[in-house]
Amino acid sequence: MFKFKIIILVFALNILTTPSYASLDGGNPGDFLRHTIGANGGAIGYPYAAITDGADSVFYNPAAISLATKPEMNFSRTWFFENTDYTFLGFAYPYKNQGFGVGFIRQYSSDYEKRINPYDSPSDFSISNEAFIAAYSIKAPFDCFPARFGINLKGISYKIDSYSDMGYGADFAFRAQPRKNLNLAFVFYNFLKPKLKLVSKEIVYPQGFNLAVAYSHKINRDMSVQTGISALKYESQDEDISLGSKLSYKKRAFLRAGYSSRGFSGGVGIKAGNYETSYSIVFHEIAPVHTIDFTMRFGMTTKELQDYIQKGINKFNKEDAARLADVYMRQAEIFYKSKDYIKAESTAENALLLKPSDKTIAGKVEFYKKENKTHLNKQMIDRMVFLAKGYYEKKDFIESRKYWQNVLDIDSTNIEAQEFMAKIIKSLSEEEKGRLKDEKNRQLEEKVNKLVELASQYLKDKKYSHALKSALKALKYMPDDGRAKSIISIASHGMKIEIKEKWNKAMAFFNNKSYAEALVLFKEIIAEEPENKAAFKNIKICEASFKSVISIQDKKKIEKLYYMAVDSYLKNKFSDSSKYLDDIFKINPLNETARKLKEKLDKVSGNE
Repeated sequence: MFKFKIIILVFALNILTTPSYASLDGGNPGDFLRHTIGANGGAIGYPYAAITDGADSVFYNPAAISLATKPEMNFSRTWFFENTDYTFLGFAYPYKNQGFGVGFIRQYSSDYEKRINPYDSPSDFSISNEAFIAAYSIKAPFDCFPARFGINLKGISYKIDSYSDMGYGADFAFRAQPRKNLNLAFVFYNFLKPKLKLVSKEIVYPQGFNLAVAYSHKINRDMSVQTGISALKYESQDEDISLGSKLSYKKRAFLRAGYSSRGFSGGVGIKAGNYETSYSIVFHEIAPVHTIDFTMRFGMTTKELQDYIQKGINKFNKEDAARLADVYMRQAEIFYKSKDYIKAESTAENALLLKPSDKTIAGKVEFYKKENKTHLNKQMIDRMVFLAKGYYEKKDFIESRKYWQNVLDIDSTNIEAQEFMAKIIKSLSEEEKGRLKDEKNRQLEEKVNKLVELASQYLKDKKYSHALKSALKALKYMPDDGRAKSIISIASHGMKIEIKEKWNKAMAFFNNKSYAEALVLFKEIIAEEPENKAAFKNIKICEASFKSVISIQDKKKIEKLYYMAVDSYLKNKFSDSSKYLDDIFKINPLNETARKLKEKLDKVSGNE
């Protein structure tokens, strides 16, 4: 049995340091963690430490994890010679200026034979080396020299037949961008050295470092190239100088190449949306080493969302509009989380135009509106409170009271404002109370004058309903104002004449069965005279006539025209949008979704 232990020890010392890529000293402990992982790094080599920005950063350069633009998972498989394969699974999660990552590496060899004595029948056994990695990255707080730091903690284990052990270590990493197109990377391997017991012998992983530089260059609108060089050095080994490059076409197709002591390497990759797959080959002196990998990313970045939104609707149908609406809602949620409530509200409203019957989106719109109003009110209240307290400290109670009153106008339940108002009333002298009363009267008179002026202007423009509303509001503040009473009398008379004229026109259209034109006028009458029962009755007749007339073909045409109108509206082509809506109203004047869009168009074009 002792002989068997010696055989296993000698055999294991060789296995744990192989297959190494023609290293000058025959290998070191932990060489299974020196193999490049994945097809990206497999083709480029160790200069990839200055290029990587995804899940494989867990292995190549943990400082780069925080450069990932979205959560990412990477799986790769490498086939060595002699029944040996190499697997990597990694995940990266960026959060603000930080990044978190985990990884698993496994090298597995099978179909080995063992004998206790030379003449015994052989039996099979396998050998595996594994590493579990947890990594963290953070951006440095200084902007003059963009840099990131990272660390990974490694749990390393091996198993040879029935023998196994586990040790722990750590790597430290640095990544910087001193210039726009220049990346620097430094990785200190095993600054905490893993130690494992192999049968009866302790093996210690050597320390090493990788210094890499990469330069990016844009060839033209569609093509760019990244080229890097690195120096990899471990204890008791010569340095390994590597060169690597990646050619990118529209960030969708990639060609990679590299050279190091391993030999020449190359590879290709293709990306579609959140998915990417790559292949690499290393022309090793014994046999070619093949690697394939697959990367899956999750979600959309702000830029991707914006690019998708800018494309607009392609097919002008419900399905395409629904997809775009979902993208708008994702963007709205990003705005909301960044506390940009105004943009969150407007973006959600755009989504609702694309999916007008979606109750979830409608609920979100109302929620964002409420949040936006609350936020704006809070800002205004904070400002008013600051000014009110300032005047109160200066004992200018009248000015202080004015700002506290503004607070109560926004939030009538504000306890602090109520308490200060009570204090101010007690603190005012008789003279100040008189001044306060005069100031109130002056403000009221000013408000009434503005309302009367506005009502007079509406009267001149023959907008009788608007004139009536403004005059009634003025009369509410000052019941004895003769000007307001006079305007009310004139506007009421004007409205009656206007309604009568509209009624005669509407009935002429109605009797000629021109229901579309009649409907518009009847609705205008109802807006000015809500109690007009005859107009209500005729509206129902007009609406019933349209419901029976619109064909399936016309419905499809309306749907397409509506999405064309929405697309034009979202691209600020308001005149085009208005034309599409007019075409809809020619077919169906009752279309509610088109009407809502028309209201928005009227607001932005100032037609209200």
